[in-house]
Amino acid sequence: MYIMTLAASNIVYVTMSGTIGISNLGSSGQSWKLGVEACTAQNYNYYAISGVAVHLHLLVSLSRAWALFRPISYRNHHTIRVAIAFCVGAVLYVHILVLPGFILDAVYYRVPVENGCWIDASRQTVWMTFVTVVVYDLPKLFIPVCYPVLLWKTLQRRKIAASLRGTRLDAAQQLSVPSKARERADKENAAFRPFVLLTLFTVGVVVCWMPPMVAYILGNFIISWREMVQFEDVVSVLYSLQAILDLIFFCLST
Repeated sequence: MYIMTLAASNIVYVTMSGTIGISNLGSSGQSWKLGVEACTAQNYNYYAISGVAVHLHLLVSLSRAWALFRPISYRNHHTIRVAIAFCVGAVLYVHILVLPGFILDAVYYRVPVENGCWIDASRQTVWMTFVTVVVYDLPKLFIPVCYPVLLWKTLQRRKIAASLRGTRLDAAQQLSVPSKARERADKENAAFRPFVLLTLFTVGVVVCWMPPMVAYILGNFIISWREMVQFEDVVSVLYSLQAILDLIFFCLST
């Protein structure tokens, strides 16, 4: 469920950013030729849709942590209904935090589109700081930071499983029922696939999201975003690349 919801948000993000970006080709510098409505759609895509994707990545990591550290609780309580509730909660949570400043910017603080299209952080410093840290930076940092712990726990469980598998294989061979041992090994390999997908997702987060995170910190709080026009394009490409890589990683892990 997390992967399907993440795939849906990525498709929305890539479709919107690609359509708007192609339509705005030919603009020079920070100029914006598509009008206020398209600017509003782009800002919503960059802040809300990308924020949803960040938290769905976070849910993937948290669900793996739950499965690894509390396997019995995970098997008993992690149903499809629970997964749907978590996904819906993540979407609502991001929108509750993002929409107030987004709406205020669209209604009162919008920079004239002739000068470009972005949310003016200088007019809502407290909101922008809070959203940047809580919605984007902390989840992005948590994903790679918790990965070594999940890796250690996964290797530990596989080591125990390998030991038990060897014992069971010997017993199965003595009883002349090797098919059951192979079936058990296949189940253990299938159980390892979610961690492979988590590894691929984590690599994508580090490569594609860490540079934009640094750029936004610099652009919003240290250097004027207008002085980072070239890097803004790089940020947009990296976010779109992350969305595409998520879909590729999912296909590779299945």
